[in-house]
Amino acid sequence: MKELNHLQACIASAAEVCGSKWMIAWLRNRFTRSEIGTDIESLHIPEFFDGMSIAATRKAALRCCDDIERDMLTSSATSRTIAPRLRNALEVNRRLFAADILGRTGASQSAMRHLRYVQHAATYPSQLLLQMHATTTAMLENSYAGNLGETQRLASSLTELQEVASLYHRIHTTTCTLRAIATRRTSRIPHDTFETTMHAASEIVAQRASSYPDVVVVEVAFLASLYCQFTGNFQHGLRWMRAQERAYQRLGIWNASTIRENFILRMTVEVQLHDYRAAIATANRLLKLEPPGSSSWYNLVNQLTGLLIRSKGYDEAIKLLKKGFEHQNFRRLDPALRRRLLYASGYLAVFTNSASLWSTYERRRRMERDTSLKTMHHRVIDVLRMLQRRDPDVIEATEYLASQLSRFAPNARPVGVQQLITIVRAAHASRVPRRSPAKTSTTGEHFDEIVPWSLVVEFATSCTAPNVSTPRATRSRRASTRRQASATS
Repeated sequence: MKELNHLQACIASAAEVCGSKWMIAWLRNRFTRSEIGTDIESLHIPEFFDGMSIAATRKAALRCCDDIERDMLTSSATSRTIAPRLRNALEVNRRLFAADILGRTGASQSAMRHLRYVQHAATYPSQLLLQMHATTTAMLENSYAGNLGETQRLASSLTELQEVASLYHRIHTTTCTLRAIATRRTSRIPHDTFETTMHAASEIVAQRASSYPDVVVVEVAFLASLYCQFTGNFQHGLRWMRAQERAYQRLGIWNASTIRENFILRMTVEVQLHDYRAAIATANRLLKLEPPGSSSWYNLVNQLTGLLIRSKGYDEAIKLLKKGFEHQNFRRLDPALRRRLLYASGYLAVFTNSASLWSTYERRRRMERDTSLKTMHHRVIDVLRMLQRRDPDVIEATEYLASQLSRFAPNARPVGVQQLITIVRAAHASRVPRRSPAKTSTTGEHFDEIVPWSLVVEFATSCTAPNVSTPRATRSRRASTRRQASATS
């Protein structure tokens, strides 16, 4: 009975992570298939399930499924399918769990069947230790059975796995250290640690991809994507992204999970190269693989909208945002991501001077009812809109934006917003109130960039230019010039 309770706990935890109806159907199928009953019958130990029959065991397992299905009502509403990587991890761990029980209770043949599956299915780099564990257990079972040849073959395979795992561990450690350095400020990292890590990364990345096993190539590509952020050699990082794709294909795991992983890194490198056309093409390829309305689909919509704004493809960005707003899962989306899409629509409404998009933005903005510091982007959008409409109250809105900005830590205040405030104050110098700066406590929040601040500054500069003329005034001046010329002639 203890084993069944442990099985129920393992499946429940896995179901909470997965959160999909497909998982319930998969579990029910597993519990009703004959292989489970065969495994239990092969034990020949009545007290293993405390005297329960095969039928009683299956009923208990199905009740476990009912409990899981009831708990699944609180799962993510935007996740309808289980990712291939998670499906593989669940199956591999389930097989290892079954092999451990069967091996300890004498059902060695059934245990070996599960172990052979793990040896062939644990192909992801993060599953090297699981593959080594399965190989070690299989070697132990064969040694008890007296299979000398199979034991020696598994020992040789284990030696190769240990060598690959050692190399992978060294590269993975360097990758994690470099990622921690990239996350923190470089000035806060000890100089010796930074130099040692960069030297180790340069030696690893300098090697050809063909000199590493495919499992290791995957990890080296992650290291290269970080290393090129420090060196600026983004073309080198892009070559490793292509090498990672080929490695995934040779391993047989080029699926939705790995495609998403590879394409997102590739997009990051292409943006650093300012190759927005290639980054948009990569994002569109990835967007077609995601189910519309899912969390990953909305994350891609957010990233693709930012790329389209950078390349000034405003029409395509508006169409993409409208598609995201109209989906039924938009209200169930994570609030932070929902706000980012709303901010993007506000900036686009200002840049394109679209009345319909502005009304949509204002309506959804009222629905949010968020009064926290996350609404700072709304203040910036208001200032830009007032500049566009030549609203005389723009200086009051700008001063309110400046007072709100002072609540952020100095290193979290965007230079673009400070430039916007300076531009508006310079254009309305006679109306800027003279008062001492208010002493306010700073907050630890960060002002994330939704659109490039350079676009915001460029737009504000064009709106406050002194020689901006209306079309009617331009036509009047041209007519006056023609009359003077005809009078002279």
